[in-house]
Amino acid sequence: MAAQMSISDDEVAEIVQLATTEGPKNPELRKMGSEAFLAVSDSEHGRRSLFAHGAHKLLLKWTADIEVVSVNALSTLVNLSADMFEDRVAAMLELRALDRIHEVATTPECRPEKRDNAMALLANMTTGEEGARASMQLDNPDPVVRGQRLRQYIASFAESGDVAEGEVDSWQHIGSVIQNISQLQEGRDLLRRRSTNLLPRLLPHLESPNLVRRRGVAAAAKNCCYETSDHSWLLDEVGIVPRLLLPLAGPEPLDGVEREGMDAWLLEQLDAAGERKEREPDVDVRKTLLGAIQLLCTEKASRQALRKSRAYPIVKNCDTAEPDEKAKEIAFNIINFLVRDEEEGDNEDILGPSSATAGGAAEDAAAAEVQKADPTPQEMADRSPILNKDDEFVSHEGSAMNQAIDRTTGARPSLGLHLGARPTVASLHAPRCRVVGCRAAVALRRRHTTTPVPAPQW
Repeated sequence: MAAQMSISDDEVAEIVQLATTEGPKNPELRKMGSEAFLAVSDSEHGRRSLFAHGAHKLLLKWTADIEVVSVNALSTLVNLSADMFEDRVAAMLELRALDRIHEVATTPECRPEKRDNAMALLANMTTGEEGARASMQLDNPDPVVRGQRLRQYIASFAESGDVAEGEVDSWQHIGSVIQNISQLQEGRDLLRRRSTNLLPRLLPHLESPNLVRRRGVAAAAKNCCYETSDHSWLLDEVGIVPRLLLPLAGPEPLDGVEREGMDAWLLEQLDAAGERKEREPDVDVRKTLLGAIQLLCTEKASRQALRKSRAYPIVKNCDTAEPDEKAKEIAFNIINFLVRDEEEGDNEDILGPSSATAGGAAEDAAAAEVQKADPTPQEMADRSPILNKDDEFVSHEGSAMNQAIDRTTGARPSLGLHLGARPTVASLHAPRCRVVGCRAAVALRRRHTTTPVPAPQW
């Protein structure tokens, strides 16, 4: 195991100065400097010192250097962004870090390990609102350009994932990125745009063996379910319910009545797995999937569609087998909504009107429509039996990917990053990435633990 390098601020300043003046003409010095920076970045004190002395400026230049230097530089930047303060975000954006990330990610000959580090850096940078908005190119006046890079990344994410054991899944951290950008209205609009069909292409990754992918896609799907105006599209055209239910299903057999009306694709998957069917092992993913179904219960028509598609038996079995109290509570809420009798006008629209219209039309309509003020937390709590103060809006935790859904807002979820508090990514927020620093080992050490970190509040 690599040991942290103990080094004083003066020594860091000396190394930065030497690398700045002598490094451009000395590749070996740059190599040694990149290894030293990586080792120093393994401690919080070291990261503060590196940033204070401007090492990040050198590191961003070095991402275009020879392979060993560029990989070390990206790994160090991932560590620097793992406890990203607002001043670091602003400095990195000013230095056009997102452009460098894009150049690395889209270079055809880029090695998977290098692209993986670049995407981890992007995921860390999008845990704050400023970075998330910049990653979507929202300041660009050309509507064709806005979101163009992310669409490219998401397409690569959707088309990849079939990685052999022991190989690097170089696009995995885009799961955390979509989790983070889906906290923005513009991010949800991008995923729901009909012309690009991004959300339907992401849903199959709920079955990915990669936990980072599953957490990110589950969180993004849940965040999109806040848009009540899109529930009919999600249910009828996207077919989101079978995709949400399959990971929640276990080996329990379903009788004839329970199977009647169930989606044919879902039945085919369950029959193929039989008694070998395993329920989603990660509790955070299970809670997120159940939370998405709970949001689909907010309108009467959606509840009727869930009953017709036989969501109840799978949620009931999941509730019976679930060891986590919070997940059981969400499942219990869903069951209550699905088994009760509906009276005319009964909770027809629990969350109130959605603030956005659907898909591609959403962006066109958004510019012309004045947004209504969000309800206060107390008003939301009084209005909605579904959302409570413990509910989370999805973003990513280990910082390349932490995600947390807003606890108290209703139809229009506000962003889930704690402003002010140090954004160590949250449970439905993508968790932030970290790299182990040592001279010979550059392996990424991600904090993708099953214990969620509180989501930062934008």
